[in-house]
Amino acid sequence: MKDGKRFPVVEENYRFECTLCGNCCTGDQRVWLNPADLMRMALFLGYGHTSELFRQNVVLLDEGENGAWRPRILFKSYKKLRFCPFLENHLDDRGRITGLCRLHPKYKPLICRLAPLGRVWDAETGSEQWLFVKPAPDCPGVNSSRLNSLRETLQQYGSEIEEETAFLKKLQHFLEMKSEPEAYQELFYFIVKRKGEGDKR
Repeated sequence: MKDGKRFPVVEENYRFECTLCGNCCTGDQRVWLNPADLMRMALFLGYGHTSELFRQNVVLLDEGENGAWRPRILFKSYKKLRFCPFLENHLDDRGRITGLCRLHPKYKPLICRLAPLGRVWDAETGSEQWLFVKPAPDCPGVNSSRLNSLRETLQQYGSEIEEETAFLKKLQHFLEMKSEPEAYQELFYFIVKRKGEGDKR
């Protein structure tokens, strides 16, 4: 069963196991972020405000497929190679190059942790569909025999998915209001506090 375009719909189980190839962290990938992702990323980098992520060119505000503006990681470029700034390459015990994420696991964006699951959310009905989206065209993990449960994955990230749903509803409101890109800043610019810190405002 497909979504009518390119990706199979996941209804119960899916086969996948990350091989740490790093292919999903390079090329023309677009890693879209939600406010919680921005907060975690700012904490990792020691920033006191998410606006610093934009000023330091870690992320940028870009127009998504549906016309809403949202942040995504700004990939770096070296010659013809484009790659995530949080990607680190290492040699494993067999001498193979592996791609590791500096944000993994605590600060990693939700979209990366959910991979290869992608979500289609309907703003009118509030319904959603989960799709199997290859993290990269040449991802070796999609050939795995490991069987994953959609239900268990959604339970694991349930609260974060709910937060993202609330964020998507706000995005939809901005889209309906035909807001300029600058107006979206109120969703993405905020003070970041570590646990136990008092209110700095």
